Parts: sequence; C-alpha cells; structure tokens
Amino acid sequence: MLNIFRTWQTCLLGLSLLAILTSCSPDGSERKLLLLSRTPPYSADPLEYDAFAHHLAFRSVLAPLVSQYHVGNTVGVIAESWSVSLDQKQWSFKIRKGIRFENGDEISPAAVALSLKRISFILKQRGSHAGFSEQLDGIEKLISPSSDFPGIIWNSDGWVTIRLKKPMPKLLETLSFGMYSITHPHDFDALTGQWKVAKQVTASGHYRVEKWTETSFKLKLRDDFLTTARHERPIHEIEIVQDDQYAAKADLIYGYSNFPSPGEHYQFQGGALSGIIYVACRSWALKDSPCRSLENRRSLRTAFYEAMKASGTEMTFSFFPTVMKGISEFS
Repeated sequence: MLNIFRTWQTCLLGLSLLAILTSCSPDGSERKLLLLSRTPPYSADPLEYDAFAHHLAFRSVLAPLVSQYHVGNTVGVIAESWSVSLDQKQWSFKIRKGIRFENGDEISPAAVALSLKRISFILKQRGSHAGFSEQLDGIEKLISPSSDFPGIIWNSDGWVTIRLKKPMPKLLETLSFGMYSITHPHDFDALTGQWKVAKQVTASGHYRVEKWTETSFKLKLRDDFLTTARHERPIHEIEIVQDDQYAAKADLIYGYSNFPSPGEHYQFQGGALSGIIYVACRSWALKDSPCRSLENRRSLRTAFYEAMKASGTEMTFSFFPTVMKGISEFS
C-alpha cells in the first residue's frame, strides 16, 4: 500500500456560527446537517477505514465496542462494561442487552465475536503489523472468520473475551478505531470474510443509510438504538453531497485548506498549515512487496522528488529546518 500525503491540504473548512445557532435551536423541529465532501464513500466495509470519506460516512452507522473519540475518555457503545487481567493479556467485554441492528436482529455476543474474528482473519491474510490481530492467542488456528480459536471467544452470559500473547494496555484505543466496528453477519461471507455488496450495510449504530448515490449519501437517525446515550437534541438527518452547487448551502465543507470559502459566514477549522509532503510505503515488511527491496524504495524516493520538482514545488531534502545551525541536506 502506497499513500502520498500533502499535509497542508488535509484540513476542514467548517461550521459557520450562523449554522450552529440555527441547527441547535430548541424549537422541536428535526435538525438536519448538510455536508459537502468532494470525495464520496465507495464501500461500507470497515476495512476501508483508512479512507477519510469512510470516517465521514460510517462513523455513526457502524458502532464499535467502545469509543475514545473524545480524547482521554473511553465510553462503552456496544459494550456496557469491560475488565482486564492484571497482566493486560485478557480483556472481557459485557455486551449490552436489547440493542439491535437496524433490521431488528440482536447484536449478540456471538455476532460481536464473529465480526471481530472476520476483521482479524483478513488482517492476518494481509500480513498486518497493526499490533492487534497478530497478537491474538492461537491466531494460527483462525483459518476463517467462523473458526473457533482461543483469541476471541464468547459465552451465553453476554461476554466477549479477547486473549493476547502479550500485554496490550492500549487495546481500548485500538478497538475504538472504526475498522473494528461491529458488522452484521449477513454483510460478509462467513468463510472468506469478504464484504458481500460494497454499497450495502446493516447499521449497528445510531444512524442508518437511507440513500446512497454517486453524488449523495444520506443518513437517518434510528429511533431504536441507545436513545438514552445520545444528545438531547440529535441531528435527525445527515446528508453528504459531492456537488459544488451545494457549497453555499452546506453547513460543513470537508476539503483542502486552499479551497476558497463559499461565503463570509464560514470559518476555517483545522490544524496548523504545513508544507510537508511525504510518501508512506506501508507494505515494505511484506515478503512479496516490491517495497521490500531497498533499491526499489530508493527508486520510489527519487521518482517522488522528481515529480515534486516537476510540479514546481520548492523542497528541502533535510529532515530538519535548514535554518538550524549545522544542518545540511542529504544527497
């Protein structure tokens, strides 16, 4: 996998004060949010979570065991509570009773375990070094998502247990990431783990997908999912559009920092602007990857620099600012 990042572009052109005041008015009417994003979602499979378009579209559709999206605060979603062994190699999660997928099926411990095994199985196939699946106890026995193996088990008392080969004190943070969201068993093949239909998903979270076209993606709030654990005035409808004709109407615009603002009521929300551009070659550790070869990685680096020069980008080849004394560029 090869990603090229231009970090000064990955920022949010965001909420206007007017939009916030309007959408939060306690008048009893249904609240709606219109978001413009020039990159449409292309698959409901949580394995595609590296794409930010997936975060925007499915973060509220597919629910994880726990959430740490409020930094420093772990909140149970599918799991109502959890415990960890003293050596931090065994984590047990109590699955909430009475919560259901959008089609009415129970989000049972069996379904949760199967969903986690499916993700772990595919990550194992890919030779993942993400720090979770490869550390599962007995991972060699996971030959399909339906396999019984000691790394992920469940019981009729409502618990799902994860057993690891080494301590993982930050497992909650890992499981909070959308890739490990709980999915319905009907959405993937129980033997191969492959997602059945890219643009179909059974919601396990607060929202369901109502419409999915080439230019529009609409979510509707579910009235039957954890109603006591959401905002007292929730947004009832979220629509993500890819057509610039909505720029003046959008409450939020996700895009690049150099996009022009559509109006004076919009204000830029994002991190500090940066001029860093880099290549991430994530498959270098896999034996069949062309990036495993040092010479190939050097050729890739050379081609990257040449492409940047051809685009007119001014570059420094130093890892540190050249204004620092004693710093020189490498050749």
